[in-house]
Amino acid sequence: KKGLAKRLSIEGLTIRKCGIRVITFNEGDTLASVLMTTPDEHIMAITHDGFALRTSTDNIRLVASRIGRGSTLMRFKNEDDYIVAAVSVKEDDQILVITDNGFCKRCDVSIIKERQNKGGKGVMLYKPNETTGKVFMVTEVHEEETLFIVTSKNMVIRVPVKSFREQSRAGH
Repeated sequence: KKGLAKRLSIEGLTIRKCGIRVITFNEGDTLASVLMTTPDEHIMAITHDGFALRTSTDNIRLVASRIGRGSTLMRFKNEDDYIVAAVSVKEDDQILVITDNGFCKRCDVSIIKERQNKGGKGVMLYKPNETTGKVFMVTEVHEEETLFIVTSKNMVIRVPVKSFREQSRAGH
């Protein structure tokens, strides 16, 4: 959550029944996402304050050590900010941003420049306010899919992805 990323080759891992440690966290840090990627994909990390950074998987160094902490993927404009999710995306994919207060924004991945270097602060994808809240989660979506959303009161809502209006980077 504090902006670090680590890329490992799955072939180099020997899985045991009791599990293995593959990363060491700094104090106060936790895991935001785990992704299986291919060389033609990009990583998009989105913060609680609505900033997004998109970079090629090749920009994240492949490391041999299982227990190292990784390298800096993203820095933050506000020291209280943190990564809520990282998604593996291709140029023609779409993402759905969901806020603390239940607002949603569907947008094309291509609205975020891919030429960002790791260690950058990203660009504003979603501007939080008191009504909408801050970013709670992000997921890759396809227009033909249907989402099942569970509310805090355990109500299940079925929503077709195409019912969410496509928006620009500046839109809410």
